[in-house]
Amino acid sequence: MGCSYRPLQVTEADIDRLFELADVGRTGALDEHDIVQIMDASYGSEREKHAVALRMIQVGDADRDGKVTREELVALLVAKKQL
Repeated sequence: MGCSYRPLQVTEADIDRLFELADVGRTGALDEHDIVQIMDASYGSEREKHAVALRMIQVGDADRDGKVTREELVALLVAKKQL
């Protein structure tokens, strides 16, 4: 028996909800700490969470300020959906 895989359909409303939850400091951008906090309940060790957060920032941070804005997050997730 094979496992069928269906890509997750992410809407901008989903991204907005995630961003609002993650941006605990209400800065308008997600830093490593914000991303780790949102992953806290569902991901592995602290080291793994920080590695994922840093990689997400590295890939999604278009202006290289060390944070991911909502617009950068949308661009990152939309780009990944199109692959």
